[in-house]
Amino acid sequence: MNEEAPISIVVWAKNYCRSTMATYLELMERFGPQSKIVVLSSKIPSQRTRSGFSPAEFDRSKVALVHPSPSVATELVLSHRNCIHMFCCYQVETDVRNLMEVCVREGIPYIISSEAPLNMEHSTVRSLAKEVYLSVILPIRLRRVIRSASLFVNYSGNESSTAERIGWETDKIIPFGYFPPPLPGSAFVERHLERIGPFRFLLTGEHTRHRDPFVFVKAIKLLRESHPSLHFDGVVCGSGPLAGELGRFISRNNLPVQMKGFVSLQELVHQYMTADCFVAAGRSEPWGIRVNDAVQCGCPVIVSDGMGAKKLVSDTDCGYVFQRGSPEDLADKMRRLVLDRDEYLRVAVNMRVAARMCSPGRNAGYLAAAIKQTSAA
Repeated sequence: MNEEAPISIVVWAKNYCRSTMATYLELMERFGPQSKIVVLSSKIPSQRTRSGFSPAEFDRSKVALVHPSPSVATELVLSHRNCIHMFCCYQVETDVRNLMEVCVREGIPYIISSEAPLNMEHSTVRSLAKEVYLSVILPIRLRRVIRSASLFVNYSGNESSTAERIGWETDKIIPFGYFPPPLPGSAFVERHLERIGPFRFLLTGEHTRHRDPFVFVKAIKLLRESHPSLHFDGVVCGSGPLAGELGRFISRNNLPVQMKGFVSLQELVHQYMTADCFVAAGRSEPWGIRVNDAVQCGCPVIVSDGMGAKKLVSDTDCGYVFQRGSPEDLADKMRRLVLDRDEYLRVAVNMRVAARMCSPGRNAGYLAAAIKQTSAA
């Protein structure tokens, strides 16, 4: 590749997901004029639309192709052989792996940006079957495209052990994550704890096993039992298969927790902007962008170590990381923030830095520098 010419990049995006598209658009600004975004699916993720996000949130004028046929996609790879290609999905997408095979055959440079493999199954049989798939089948299936890729941009934060298990070399892995823009209508709110009322904990998201909402309400129960004089409560937003069971647990134990169910985007933003602490309890999640949403509203966080977003907490000291599945550890972290005003304010001061760390532009700049350094090596 001519080192004097500006390097261009072609980003092969899986879909119009707001957790990635803002970063990709920012990435385009840092590369040469041939740079393009290709969206492999024409569908807007239904959950985001249902939550109230506009389908027109991002500028589509910078997208070169939407849902191209295999032949059109192959032609674009070949006509942009002097570009770096970044494929944003590869584990189960045969068409994408075929494009990588074209790159291998033609000597076209490419990188892969994706989540590290993760076993999110909870039944014993399904979990064992997934382990066999991750340990045996997937490494064989991906061996060739992994070996030829220049970098692996890891959307699962610092968690790289499962990526290494399927064949990625440690020095090719760049810890990364998901960095959507702030929620529409949201603003950063300084936390001072000068308000009148109980200290409020917030939990949001779909109520599923791998997101483990029960560890939150169990921690509330433990905290109330161990410190009955503490003035605190909880708010739970979201729906999902565990919502009914979760509500019954709250009612049966007479917990100071309000279940709001599925709320509007406006209400969700209000909750992030007014809560004293946000809890992300996922037992096994690649990242967890609701952590970004809370941080960009200035809300200190407590995040499970089963989530990739723990990287954000560790990097900026904007809250605590607790042991996944442990209501005892979570309750202890919650107690610290409620009881120790100085500690809470220390964490709250770090929220500005954490919010800047969530910026799509900042992270696109970091990623662009890493890609350019690799291409120059």
